[in-house]
Amino acid sequence: NNSVMLNNCVGYPAVRYNKITDARKISELDKRWPQLKYQYRIGIDKQYLWKKEFL
Repeated sequence: NNSVMLNNCVGYPAVRYNKITDARKISELDKRWPQLKYQYRIGIDKQYLWKKEFL
């Protein structure tokens, strides 16, 4: 487990983010942080809001 501060943009060692694929987790994330700038389906598929929040 490599822990890196999410507000540290440099990330040492290099930080790699994984797309969230669990439908239940996506649904829970959308309840708390809805995609306000994007249509629901586009936001869920592309994960613009969350793609760099979870390692």
